[in-house]
Amino acid sequence: MAPCKDIHARLEPGADNILVRIWPVGTKRLLGWTREDVCTLPENIRAAMDAGRTIYAVVTIRPLTQSQPGHMQFVCIAAAR
Repeated sequence: MAPCKDIHARLEPGADNILVRIWPVGTKRLLGWTREDVCTLPENIRAAMDAGRTIYAVVTIRPLTQSQPGHMQFVCIAAAR
């Protein structure tokens, strides 16, 4: 897929199969992180999601699926600060 890129985003705990919902600030897009077996969630993000917190951060993501209008794109989260 595409290379990694940094985005400013809001991350919040998801439900069912979308474990982290990622909203790139200033867009109408919604990205999703789904499974640990595909890519490991950074510890600082895991702690916030386990506590049920919503956070804003600069996140380094790597797309796993193509971007398609009207569909959630799945990504790996490589880092957050």
